[in-house]
Amino acid sequence: MKKSLVALAALAVIGAASAQSTVTIGGQLDAGIRSQKSSVSALGKTTTEAGGISGASRLWIIGSEDMGGGNKANFRLEMQPGMDTGATNASLFNRGAWLGLSGAWGETRLGRQGTTAIGLICTVDQSGCYSGFSGGGILFAGNGTQSRWISANVGRGQTAGGTMAQANAGDFTRVVNGVTYLTTNMSGFTGQVQYAFGGAANTQANGNGSVWGLNANYAQGPLFVGLTYQKAAADATVNATGKMTTLGATYDLGMAKLGGIYQSEAASGAVAYSSAKAWALTATFPVGAAAPYLKVGQHKTNGVGAFGNVNSADSQIFNLGTYYSLSKRTRLYADYAVDNKGSSGAVTAAPLNAGLNNTKPTIVSVGIQHNF
Repeated sequence: MKKSLVALAALAVIGAASAQSTVTIGGQLDAGIRSQKSSVSALGKTTTEAGGISGASRLWIIGSEDMGGGNKANFRLEMQPGMDTGATNASLFNRGAWLGLSGAWGETRLGRQGTTAIGLICTVDQSGCYSGFSGGGILFAGNGTQSRWISANVGRGQTAGGTMAQANAGDFTRVVNGVTYLTTNMSGFTGQVQYAFGGAANTQANGNGSVWGLNANYAQGPLFVGLTYQKAAADATVNATGKMTTLGATYDLGMAKLGGIYQSEAASGAVAYSSAKAWALTATFPVGAAAPYLKVGQHKTNGVGAFGNVNSADSQIFNLGTYYSLSKRTRLYADYAVDNKGSSGAVTAAPLNAGLNNTKPTIVSVGIQHNF
C-alpha cells in the first residue's frame, strides 16, 4: 500500500511538471484560383490554381514552459508548405525560428523573427496583410521583388538585387541573427527594440549589414497608433546604408474601421533610389459573416527606376475584396487588385505576378482559407 502511494505521488509530480509545458501545432492553409493580366498584350493572361493567394500557407510549432514566478521559456518554429505543389521552402523554418524568455519584465526573442515594422503594418492593413498582389496586402505592390508599397524592412528593393544592407541580416519582413526585446503593456503603451547582426566581416568600404529598429504603439479603446524607426548599415557586397520611418493608426467606428499609414525612406551609396515616400488608406466594413475591405495608396521614389525602369519601385494600388466566414476557422474570399502606375519600360516575358516593367497588372482571385 505504501509503495502504491509513493508511486501515485510520483505520477502526480510528473503530471504537474508536464502541465507546466505546452507545445501547440497549428497553422493556416490557403488555396484558390487566380487570374492575372497585363496592359501589355504581349504578356497575355494567365489563370491558375495557386496557394497563398490571400496569405501564405504555414505550419507552426509553438512552445512555452512555465518556470514559475510569472517567467516562461518560449519558442516558435514556422514553415511554409505550398498548397499548389506541396513543396516547402528550401529554408525549412523560413517563416520563423526563435527562442526566448518572458515575464513581468517583458520578453526577449533570439533568432529569425519579424521586423519591428511588420506588426504595425499588418495592424493598419486590417486583413493581416492578406490580399492583392502576392498575398501581401499593403506590404507588396505590383513590381515583384523590386517594388514596395509599405516596406517592413529597411533597404529591401533599393538596389537592383533588393539586397541593400540586408543580404546578411534578413529578408522583406524578417530579420535573421536577431535579438529583440518587447515591453509589457503599460496602460496601453508597448515598445520594441531589435538588433540583427549582419554576420559578415567588415571591410574598408562596407559594413557587416546589421540592422536595428525601434517600435512604439498605443492602443486604447477604438484607437491604435504606432511608430517605427529602422536603420541599416552597409553589407559586405553593397556599399549602401538606409533608414526608414513608419507612422500608422486605426480607429474603430463600429460600423467601419479606418486605417492610415505613412512611410519615408532614405538611402545613400550604391542604391537605385535615395528617397521614397509611401502611404496607404484602409477600411473594413463588417456585415454579419462578411468582411468587405478597401485599400488604396502608392509608393513613389526619386530614383532612376521611377516610372519605367525594370528596377522601378513606384506603384499606385487599388485593392478591393471581401472575406466570408463559413465557420470560426474557415472563410472564403474574393479579391481584386490593380497597379495603375507607369506604362513604359522594356517589355519582357517575365512572370505576370510581378507586374514587371510597369505593365499595369491586375489580379482577380477567389479562394478558401482554413486555420487550425
